[in-house]
Amino acid sequence: MGENDLRTVALRRAVGLATPDQVNDEIRRLVKQGTLIESPPTYRMPNGDLDSPVLSPAGWRAHLQELKGWSEKEARQYVDKAIKRGSLEPAEKRYTTQKALKREKAILAIERTGRGQVTPLMTKEQVAKALEGSTLSPGQFQAVEVIVSTNNRFVGIQGDAGTGKTYSVDRAVKLIDSVNAAMATNHPQDITGYRVVALAPYGNQVTALKNEGLDAHTLASFFHTKNKGLDAKTIVILDEAGVVGARQMERLMREIEQSGARLIQLGDTKQTEAIEAGKPFAQLQQSGMQTARIKEIQRQKDPELKRAVQHAAEGQPTKSLDHLKHVEELRTASDRHQAIVRDYMALTPDQRKEVLIVAGTNKDRKEINTMARQALGLFGKGKEFETLNRVDSTDAERRYAPSYKQGMIIQPEKDYKRAGLVRGELYVVDQALPGNVLVVKDRSGNRFEFNPRQATKLSVYKLEKPELAVGDLIRINRQDPKLDLTNGDRMRVVSIEGGVVQLASLKEVNGQPERTVSLPTNKPLHLEHAYSATVHSAQGLTNDRVMISLNTKSRTTSQNLWYVAISRARHEARVYADSIKGLPAAIAKRYDKTTALSLQQERERQRRDSIQPRTVADGRALERKQRTGLDGPSSGNARI
Repeated sequence: MGENDLRTVALRRAVGLATPDQVNDEIRRLVKQGTLIESPPTYRMPNGDLDSPVLSPAGWRAHLQELKGWSEKEARQYVDKAIKRGSLEPAEKRYTTQKALKREKAILAIERTGRGQVTPLMTKEQVAKALEGSTLSPGQFQAVEVIVSTNNRFVGIQGDAGTGKTYSVDRAVKLIDSVNAAMATNHPQDITGYRVVALAPYGNQVTALKNEGLDAHTLASFFHTKNKGLDAKTIVILDEAGVVGARQMERLMREIEQSGARLIQLGDTKQTEAIEAGKPFAQLQQSGMQTARIKEIQRQKDPELKRAVQHAAEGQPTKSLDHLKHVEELRTASDRHQAIVRDYMALTPDQRKEVLIVAGTNKDRKEINTMARQALGLFGKGKEFETLNRVDSTDAERRYAPSYKQGMIIQPEKDYKRAGLVRGELYVVDQALPGNVLVVKDRSGNRFEFNPRQATKLSVYKLEKPELAVGDLIRINRQDPKLDLTNGDRMRVVSIEGGVVQLASLKEVNGQPERTVSLPTNKPLHLEHAYSATVHSAQGLTNDRVMISLNTKSRTTSQNLWYVAISRARHEARVYADSIKGLPAAIAKRYDKTTALSLQQERERQRRDSIQPRTVADGRALERKQRTGLDGPSSGNARI
């Protein structure tokens, strides 16, 4: 966390209890105590250049050595002078905690311990023979091979967007089925074959996995299941592993290790990252987890769109932009959203079913939803209902009473008898009291006080009252096993009568919805309009057309968002931006999360770097070592 964010959160939580100076003193005390770990000094170019690299002195030296071909000594002298004269200025400090550091180390240790601990299902030769004549790309072939021939408990599949990671899994599952069939023939007394379970962070990803015939669940529902049935013959596949934070990854990996099961992680480190702390999928790859890599793009059917996605995957968003056929400049958000809805309405009803509208923020998403309903003639034709929309929050925020705002709704995911909270019931937040006490009320007005550090399994929602009309497109935002509803399911409102909203699936069989679901309206509904989606909820989806609303000045606009958004489309990606001139710089920004281990490693590098050569000979030897492989120093001067 950055220093400014840390101070802001601390002051917000300590309103009336501490001054800014007291907060600063407490931060210094925690750093000295070792509870907080402070990043080493980093520097950036001045003049408000937000896209300037933020690097340590050692990082700037390496940057200049690569950029200019300088020796280590030349780069060191220049960087030292740049810092003294102010052409490199101090950047914001960053902090992490010992707990976060311990968790990240545990994840890497669990993976290392799992190496060589399972028996391969097939040999590489058997895999090659079984896949002979297949249409798999080289990367897909490698992925299937890793899944079924590895002897490691934890492996990864790193695949660019649209490269067919799920198809690779499907082929691997078919090979696993063949292994089970062979076992049943050769060892009829052993009736238990290998079982494949698929997990994903979001419901729409689970739906896609189910459509591939997999037994799929959200990660959250998997954790809530008491009898998971994990054993040495269970193969767990985690889709979109890149958006899973450290807390959930550690828990999952521990359960896999303790049960003797296996874990296959699928994802793309270049797409959006977890809301919660950490980026374990990237760290596991960096630390040597066996990983297959798929680079051959399969999803895009339009050659120019495919080139655009390829450039985005390679970290060249500006080149990517050159290959898009429709980029429209509209200065205001309202104009952009109206243009999107105009083009959406120009399509046939069947074509609209295969359109994904991506918005940068929730505010934009809601405005597009409203405009789409107006254009479809649904606005004012329905009734208002209470609905619950999830409030994005981290595990740490949910454990701290002042994080909750009056009027928020909490829903316990388990019974808390001591606090009097019942699983699945809704409680309205009343106030936060000193001592980290949260006060809530049930629907009857009964008051409950508890410490959220002792009641950690809480879902947090905001109560809203949108209009629902027959024909509305909606998205389910909470899993409901009794009704077989998954978080992220998209459905259509087909009737509203008698205190019941009836929904129908978009998938049809013989011209009729595959299934219908009835929701009673005597309590808030877990759903929202679904004409538009944020980039986080769009990740993992595939549609014929994608329409993207971009504000170049927004912090959410980045290389990650750009890559995810345009790669959702098979045939066409249309961009509606506030500034075509500012678009290249906006989509070139990359917001990489800092991890606890990266801060610790940077501190260690800086400590080693501060040790100066003790003799002239040592200095010359160090310089020769640093210059190995370089073309030699440049005669020109770099300007930082």
